[in-house]
Amino acid sequence: MVLGSRSRRLLLAALFAALPLAGTLPAHASTAPRPVHHAGVRGHAATTAATSSSTQLLANGGPVLANPSVYLSFWGGSNASAQSYLESFFSVVGGSGWANVPTQYCSNAPVGATTCAAGSAFAGNPAGQWRGSWGDSTPVPTTPVDTDIESAALRAVRHFGFRQDAVYFVMTPSGHSESGFGTSWCAWHGSTSNGSAQIPFAYLPYQPDAGAACGVNSVNTTTDSFGHGIYDGFSIVGGHEYLEAVTDPFPNTGWLDSAGLENGDKCQWSAGPVANYTFGSTYFAVQPTWSNASAGCAMSMGSTPAPSPTPTPTPNPAPAPSSPTGLYSLDGYGGVHALGGSAALSTSAYWGGWDIARGIATFKDGSGGYVLDAFGGLHQFGSAPAPHSGYDYWPGWDIARAVVLAPWATASLPQGWVLDGWGALHPFNGAPAAAAGAYWPGWDIARGVLIAPDSTPSRVRGYTLDGWGGLHALNGAAPVAQSAYWQGWDIARAVVWSAGATSTSPAGYVVDGWGGLHPFGVAAVVSGSGYWPGQDLVRGAAAWPQAGPGTPGGWVLRADGSLYRFGSAPAVAGPTFGGSLGRGLAGG
Repeated sequence: MVLGSRSRRLLLAALFAALPLAGTLPAHASTAPRPVHHAGVRGHAATTAATSSSTQLLANGGPVLANPSVYLSFWGGSNASAQSYLESFFSVVGGSGWANVPTQYCSNAPVGATTCAAGSAFAGNPAGQWRGSWGDSTPVPTTPVDTDIESAALRAVRHFGFRQDAVYFVMTPSGHSESGFGTSWCAWHGSTSNGSAQIPFAYLPYQPDAGAACGVNSVNTTTDSFGHGIYDGFSIVGGHEYLEAVTDPFPNTGWLDSAGLENGDKCQWSAGPVANYTFGSTYFAVQPTWSNASAGCAMSMGSTPAPSPTPTPTPNPAPAPSSPTGLYSLDGYGGVHALGGSAALSTSAYWGGWDIARGIATFKDGSGGYVLDAFGGLHQFGSAPAPHSGYDYWPGWDIARAVVLAPWATASLPQGWVLDGWGALHPFNGAPAAAAGAYWPGWDIARGVLIAPDSTPSRVRGYTLDGWGGLHALNGAAPVAQSAYWQGWDIARAVVWSAGATSTSPAGYVVDGWGGLHPFGVAAVVSGSGYWPGQDLVRGAAAWPQAGPGTPGGWVLRADGSLYRFGSAPAVAGPTFGGSLGRGLAGG
């Protein structure tokens, strides 16, 4: 059920069609109140009319989630076994037949439609939909209200970063739930906004507090050591809200029937009925959801039913992207490693056994560049000449954090800048001075730097990245809209441009330590091939030079040296270093 946009709650109360929507949120400075949908309590299933095959779900013209994922925020702490149960549940739903039922519905279908045309943007069901969990230590009121839940959801977004098509679940601990929980409803879902981003979220109180009304032992009458039984309500009700958010993420804009019921409402509790469903090698209590394709409640579905208009010819497959010829990774000892089809290059830097390398930069043609050591020393490799004397150097002080070459740099004009941990930029080889985007004397928090591709010696523009994900304009560059910021958490690890970015139309990605890719400026959302929730593993990133403005791509470097592609970039194998010696990635 839904809040924020419109919230719907999984209702406990009487006939579902007769229940009013939950109270809407107070308006923000520039946003209207949003509806919520509630999931009802047990014993009050949808009416016979609501579950009739003549009452199909109808399109309302809005989107569905094409690449759904889940973040779990345990506000005020969690019961460890309950958290483990929820994480286990959401980690196995992706790719299952149960989560495949919503994939028959699509975005932006004509209002009133009950099916989707060929070529529509259907709801997705990828594997690995659970993306991470967090314990929010903010104090929880004994009886929170809708605005408290919305604020908790926004804190989760700030913590995890904004991810397109993610649903942010807020859980409250035992004894801390909104009024009406367990007597009128069991959970709800809604949406809110953060800048221009619309964000689906859900509220899932501690279900055992409501007992049988919200599913305790509703399927598994005895409780085992894992939690089957006492936690049945978590998977039944949590699954109800999640699959509703997939098909109606911004409540009342997606797929609902003529009575205003979503896919989960029509099949809740005895209308389903609820039952155990096998997900791979494990099982969870869940409810079915409504399927227009079968005109009834469905616990599972195979492939999405194909519409049957005149078939279109299969296009010729696009040629596979070529392998990069100028991509190099850096290990902590200073080793420079050629990746893909790149040529091996001789280097002047290598300190076997001493983890002292901090950054790498290459010329556009991939023929050479510089390795940066922790003290600010620059060490040429490939075609790059030895650096000119007189650049800034801090012997014995581990404070150098990144090196970047000017867009016009070549082996004959190898100009660039070193970023120190406090945020200052230090030119070398005659590069023009560049005013720092931000400066934090005494605080080692700067993590990366970008120079706009269209910069010139007389007009250098760009951004510095801090550890919390903030981007700070250099030399008067325009501020950029960001999709992620983690105040107080040093987790941003790399920043790269997107294809086609300029100083007047900035676009790129901040990469967090877990592998999350967060667009800024006008960059499109991209998917990555690696994500490691709870593990700070990312050590570098590079953009794919052959990517087009509409098909951005690149690679992320893990601490062990392995490479993971994102967007349109090809997969690239490279040497692994063992341990945590990955230190940088450059070129392409």
